[in-house]
Amino acid sequence: LPEDAISSVKFAPKSNQYLLVSSWDCSV
Repeated sequence: LPEDAISSVKFAPKSNQYLLVSSWDCSV
């Protein structure tokens, strides 16, 4: 798993967190 993506989610605001997770999920 890309640790950078996980770190980005942790630092991202809650609103953007769901968007990042959804986009990352679709990529996988």
